[in-house]
Amino acid sequence: MTISKKQAIGLTIILSATVFAVIWPFVYIIKTAGSHWQGILPAGYVADSDFYILRMVKGTDNFPFGNNPFILENAGDTNPALSIADYLGAIPHKAGLSVLGAVVFNAVFWNLILVFLLWLFLKQLGIKDNWSFYLIPAVYLNIYGAMVRPVVAEIVLPFFLFFLLMFLVWLKRPTKQNSLVFALSIAGVLYIYPYSWQFAFAALGFYFLWLLKNHNWSQAKLLVIVIGGALIVGLPAVLSIYKIMTNALFPELLENVGSIQTRFPSELSFQLARWVIINSILRLSVARLMPTHGEDKGFRYSRVFLMSIGFGMLAVLMSPFITGRDGAIGDHTGRELFFWLSISTTTIAYLVFSHRDFFKLSFSIKAVIILFIAVNLIPVIKHSQRSIFQPFNADRTRIIAAQDYAKPIEWLNQYDDKPSVVLADGDIGSYFPIYSKFYTLDYIDAVYQYWVNKSEVQERVLLSSYFKELTLEELGTTTLIGNRYMRQFPDLEWKMRICKMFNFLRSTNECHPKTSSFTFDDLTFQKNEEIQNLMEKYNKEIKPNINQLLKKYSVKYVIKDLLKGDPDFRVEKFKNIEEIYNDGRFVIYKFK
Repeated sequence: MTISKKQAIGLTIILSATVFAVIWPFVYIIKTAGSHWQGILPAGYVADSDFYILRMVKGTDNFPFGNNPFILENAGDTNPALSIADYLGAIPHKAGLSVLGAVVFNAVFWNLILVFLLWLFLKQLGIKDNWSFYLIPAVYLNIYGAMVRPVVAEIVLPFFLFFLLMFLVWLKRPTKQNSLVFALSIAGVLYIYPYSWQFAFAALGFYFLWLLKNHNWSQAKLLVIVIGGALIVGLPAVLSIYKIMTNALFPELLENVGSIQTRFPSELSFQLARWVIINSILRLSVARLMPTHGEDKGFRYSRVFLMSIGFGMLAVLMSPFITGRDGAIGDHTGRELFFWLSISTTTIAYLVFSHRDFFKLSFSIKAVIILFIAVNLIPVIKHSQRSIFQPFNADRTRIIAAQDYAKPIEWLNQYDDKPSVVLADGDIGSYFPIYSKFYTLDYIDAVYQYWVNKSEVQERVLLSSYFKELTLEELGTTTLIGNRYMRQFPDLEWKMRICKMFNFLRSTNECHPKTSSFTFDDLTFQKNEEIQNLMEKYNKEIKPNINQLLKKYSVKYVIKDLLKGDPDFRVEKFKNIEEIYNDGRFVIYKFK
C-alpha cells in the first residue's frame, strides 16, 4: 500500500492530535501533583484503571493463562478469563519501564494503532480521504473514554477493529491471502476479550445466513473454512473456555461477578438493543428510498457488512432469552456497540449525501432520510460527550493524596523483602499491590473474579472488617452483598422485567429500584436471611478465630490512615500487634 503526500500529511495531523489527546491527562496529573509527585497514578483515574494495571503488573507470570494478581495464596491460579491483552499491556513494564511509563506507552501505542486501522477501515468502506479525516475524529471521540482505560478497552478495541477491517476486506475480496488474515483476526478476538468474540461469531453467523439466502454457496463454503481455521489457531483459547466452564467453581464464579440466572435481558441491554434496531431501520429505509444504491458496490458492501455486525450485536444483547443467564452483557458490550454505531451512522450519512441520486429525490423522501440520520446521531453525540468529559476521576485532592502513599509503601518494601499480605484501612489498599511486592486481604471486589470459593470470599470480607464494629447495615453495604445481590431479589424481578418492556423506547434507565442496597433500612437487613447468617458467621467463626484466620491468609501487616481512614478502624484493640512505622499520616502495625 502506497501513501500519497496528501494522505501522509492528513495522517500525521490526525495521529499527532491522538497523541496529544492521550498524553494530556497524564501531563495534567503530574503538573497538578507538582512537588508532591512520587510517580503514583491516583487509583481509578479512569474507571477500573487500578484493576487492570495490577493485572498487567502481577497477573502475567504464567503464560498464557496468567495468574491471580490479587491473592497471595492463590497466585498460581489461572485467570478464568484468558486474555492476551494483559500480556501485551505488560510488555513495556517487563522491559523495564515504570508503572507510569508502561501505562503511558501503552496508551500512545494502541491509540495510534486504532486510529491508523480506522483510516484503513473507512477507506475500505469507500469513504474518500478528504472526508475520512473529518470522520476519524468523530468516531474516535465516541470511544476516547474507553481508549484511555488500560487494557480494556485500550487493547481490546484495536483487535476488534482489525477483525471488522478484515471482515470487510474479505467480504469484498475473498482471496486465499485475505482468507488467511481474516482467520487470524477472528482468532485474535478469541484471545483478547470474551464479548468481542461473541460479537464476532454472531455477526459471522448472520452473514453466513445471508450468503445462503442469496445462494452464494462458494463464499459460504469458504466462510466455514475460514472459521474452522480461526478455531484451529485459537484452539488454546477454545480449550481455556471449555476448562473454565467445566471448573467446579464456575457456578460460584458466575454468581460472584454478578451473572444471574434469567431469561430476560437487563434493562441496559434493552436500551442498547433499541439503538441497534433503529440504526438497522435507517439502513433498510435508505435502501428502500434510494433504490439505485444497488449499483454502487461500496454502498451495497457497507450495508451488508454493517447489518451483519448490528444483528450480531443484537443477538448477543438478547442472548439471555436462549442461554438463561445474564452476565452483565449490557455493561460490557457498550464500548464495541457504540463504536460500531458511530461508524455505521457516520458512514451511512456520508454514503447518502455523497450519492449521485440523493439530491434528485423528492423533498419528502430527503426529509425522511435526514430525520432518520438525525435520530441515529442522538446516541452517538450523547455517548461522545460522556466519552470526552467523564473518563477521568482525578481531581487535585486525589492526585496529591495518592503521592502520600508512596512513602509508607516504599518503606515497607525495604523493611520486608518477602511478599506477604497487608490489611489496609482506606484507599491505600488499592496501591500496595501495584507499587510493591505485597498483596491485600480484600482488594475491592477483584477477589471474586478468580477461582475463590464462596466461603473464602466471605471470610476475607468479614476478616477485613474485624478492626471495626461490624453492624447489619454495614454488612449489607459490602461488596459481598451490594448491587449484585440486589439483582437477584425475587420480589423485584418481575416488576423490573415488566418495566423494561415498557421502558424500551425511553432514553433513561428507570427500572431499578429508587432505593439501592446501600441505603436499605435496618428492617430490610434484619429480614434478609443471608445477611443474618453472615453476621452470625462473623460473631461465631471470625472473631473467636482471628489469630488462626490472620495466619491462614498470610496477613502480616496492618496499615491505618489517620487522615482519611475509617474512624472506627481500631487496630489498638488487638493485643498481639506492634507499631513499626508512623509518619504522622500512616501507621503500620506488625503482628507478633
